[in-house]
Amino acid sequence: MRLVFIFSLLFLMTILSVTLFTQEKKEKQQITPKPLKEKFTFDKDFILTPKKKEALPRVKILEIGSKNLNTIYDLTKDGAKKDIEVVILNASFSNLNSDHNKIIKKFISNGGNLWSDYDCAKIFLPNLTSERGVDYDYVHNVIENSSPIVSGVKKIRLDYARWAKYNKKLPATEICRDSKGNVKLFAFTYGKGKVFVSPSANRGFDKSRYDTSRFYTNTLLWLSGREVPGVKYKNLPKKCSKCNREYKKYEWKYCPYDGTYLEGEKKKK
Repeated sequence: MRLVFIFSLLFLMTILSVTLFTQEKKEKQQITPKPLKEKFTFDKDFILTPKKKEALPRVKILEIGSKNLNTIYDLTKDGAKKDIEVVILNASFSNLNSDHNKIIKKFISNGGNLWSDYDCAKIFLPNLTSERGVDYDYVHNVIENSSPIVSGVKKIRLDYARWAKYNKKLPATEICRDSKGNVKLFAFTYGKGKVFVSPSANRGFDKSRYDTSRFYTNTLLWLSGREVPGVKYKNLPKKCSKCNREYKKYEWKYCPYDGTYLEGEKKKK
């Protein structure tokens, strides 16, 4: 009996050790922000006319601000990833609690997508800060070939006197800087999802101008996982893997007939 007890104790200790080792390994393999790795080319002759823009699919957006922070809990509902293609978060980081942060990080890491202001981007980048200046640019040059977001865009008009500051190398792809070299817009992947960061989320963009309007449209389409107009990818899905019906242009993420979600990422060049 004593031997049985000793062996049982050793067995339990082994299981406990394995469990602790596995937990420690998972903690070391925490998800972290990473720069974009998409490969693509641009159709420089493509012009997004009003008619073509009207034909683009509508992106399903959930806007969350300081007055409706508890809407964050909608991200935990069944089917949230399909019903909410892009979360726009524009709030004060100090108003977010630990539950809010965990829910957002889990939603994005599982394939959700976020357009965040500088403050809320601290959920992923705790060392991120921003500075404000009196003398600032209104017209900015985008960084050429940085992302599908800049398809057909050379300059954008952004009315915000803030820029991002990071005390280390920013683990993201820079999309736009001001004339002094300060980072204004950037994006990164987090797990299976994507995050785009600007001074005040989707606010401050002068969409009355073609370039800025197209940039704004590109950003939402890119975040939602759809094809961005004027961007050439290789081997885009042509048919729904379940119902075998053809996709409409720019709607490759969903089956246009039954709304089936197409799992997996687009194939890259």
